[in-house]
Amino acid sequence: TAQVGQDGSIDALGDPPAVKPEGLGLRFDLTDAAMRAVDMDPYDSRKRALLDATRGQRLGMAASARSRRLRQSLAVARRNLARLWASRKLSARRRRELIFQLWDECAESGSTEVLATSRSVRATIESFVRRRLPQDSPLGYTPDELDRLNRGRSSEARFSPYR
Repeated sequence: TAQVGQDGSIDALGDPPAVKPEGLGLRFDLTDAAMRAVDMDPYDSRKRALLDATRGQRLGMAASARSRRLRQSLAVARRNLARLWASRKLSARRRRELIFQLWDECAESGSTEVLATSRSVRATIESFVRRRLPQDSPLGYTPDELDRLNRGRSSEARFSPYR
């Protein structure tokens, strides 16, 4: 038996028991025991056949799960931004750095779906900055701060939330 996750991953490929009840007694599979004694899997060919037979279905499940996670990522980004900015455990400067890091970590390569989600997340972050950390306000990014952050960025795009 196989346990297939919602994302198409195989969580477990169970083997039949080596000792099986049969009537009033038990039946023992000698080949099973001998193969296991030398670290061989007696059911390897069956497992491979199952994986091959279900590959297409599992790939479809994986694609669906990936799409769900991407759709959820925008809501997660909004929640994380709100929580981060509401936290008073960190200085405003540190919170701005973390907001920049969230923006900087957005994908710039990948599937069309990944790139569309990444653009949406970045736009959400930039909108949040303009709304909650206005330019020229005490909470906003200074030009020097933006220059410093952009010099250290890993992404190709520049972080310019006030443009």
